[in-house]
Amino acid sequence: MAIDLQSAITLGTRRYIAPTVVVVLLLATFSGYIWSEYRALLKEKDVLAENRKAFNDERLLFEKYRADTAIEFNSKKSELERREFAIQQLELINKERLASLKETAGEYKLALEGLRQKQVSVSESQRMREAEREISKLMSEFSAMGINLNESLKCGDYEFRAKFNAAKAKYTEIYSLAQAYGLTERYQSFFFHNGQHVYSACED
Repeated sequence: MAIDLQSAITLGTRRYIAPTVVVVLLLATFSGYIWSEYRALLKEKDVLAENRKAFNDERLLFEKYRADTAIEFNSKKSELERREFAIQQLELINKERLASLKETAGEYKLALEGLRQKQVSVSESQRMREAEREISKLMSEFSAMGINLNESLKCGDYEFRAKFNAAKAKYTEIYSLAQAYGLTERYQSFFFHNGQHVYSACED
């Protein structure tokens, strides 16, 4: 069965870069999760800042009227101290979580950058060499079939027809792979001498 250009590109992509792309996607997904958590923590920090402002405003108001009664003053003071301590603890936790998240985000950023550098190291010339080796192998397999695609088919010779179709499919596979990597000019002689130039119905 013939393999078209799109299939050849898809096969080449799966063979040489699919594992790397999977890792890149996983790292990118986790980076998105980290960024989402980071923004949530920043929002929580803003809420805490508002609570801090509200607390400070209330404390100032309280200090204006603390002379009302000593009992009320002491009770309110205890409540404010408790609330201040709780806010301080929450602020500390928020700060620690932000620092930890920034550190983790930095680590994954470095990991992603390292992965990108590895991708760059797989140069175009290396991929070309792989494609050339594959084309050479397929060309040898085609030659071993010993089929001339311009030879007339005998209507009743089903065995030869099967071999002819297999050789034609192999030729199309070679051409599609060469076209996918821009190598048709390099193998122009092979395509010219082995391509099907005569199309006719079978002969009795």
